Amino acid sequence: ATLTLSFMSSDSAVMMTWQELRRQAREYENEVDIKLVQLSKHGSSSRPDDVQTVGQLEADLEKLLIDLGRVNDNLATSVGEVSRPTATMLHTVDRHRDILVDYTEEFHKIQANNRSHRERGELLTSVRKDIHDFKTNGSRNEDLYLKENEHISSSTRMADDTIGIAVSAREALLEQREVLRGAGSRITAVLSRLPLINNLSNKINLRKKRDAVILATVIALCVVFSMWYTLK
Repeated sequence: ATLTLSFMSSDSAVMMTWQELRRQAREYENEVDIKLVQLSKHGSSSRPDDVQTVGQLEADLEKLLIDLGRVNDNLATSVGEVSRPTATMLHTVDRHRDILVDYTEEFHKIQANNRSHRERGELLTSVRKDIHDFKTNGSRNEDLYLKENEHISSSTRMADDTIGIAVSAREALLEQREVLRGAGSRITAVLSRLPLINNLSNKINLRKKRDAVILATVIALCVVFSMWYTLK
C-alpha cells in the first residue's frame, strides 16, 4: 500500500509538471504563430524600418523555436517518468513535435521568400535608378559618345594615311630596285666586253711596236747604204 501511494504521489507530481509543460508549449506555439504572420507581412518590404523589424522578428522566432524544442524534450522526459503513460500523452508529445517541425519549416520558407522579394525589389530599384541616371545624364552621355566616335574616326584616318605612305614607299622601293637591276645589267655587260677591248688594245700596241721596229730597220739600212755609197 505504501508503494502504491508512493507511485500515485509520483504520478501526481509528474502530471502537474506535464500540465505545466503543455501550457508552456501552447504559449510558445501561439507566440510563434503570431510572429510568423508578422514576419510574412513585413519580410518582403525593403524599407529601413521594416528591415529592422524583420531582423528582430527573425531573432525572436529563432529563440522561440529553441525554447519550444526544449519544452517538447521535457514533455517527452516527463512521459517517461509516468508509471503507466496513456496513449493520449504519447500522442500529445508527438503532436507537439510535429508542430515544432512545421513551424521550423514555415520559418525557413518565409525567410527564403522574404529574401527573394527583397533582392528582387533591390534589383528593381537599382534598375529604376540606372534609367533615371541615364535620362538625366543622357545629353552628357551623347556628347561622350560623339567625342568617342570622332576619336575613332580620327584614328581611322590616321591609319589610312599611314597605310598610304607605306604603299607609296613600297612602290618607290620597287622602282629603285628595277633601276638598280638595270644598272647592274649594264655594268655586267660592260665588264663582259672588257676582255675584247683589252685584246684590241694589245693588238694595236703590238702593231705600233712592229711598225717602229720596221721603220728603225729601214732607217738603219738607209744609213748603212749611204755610208757605204759615200765611202765607195
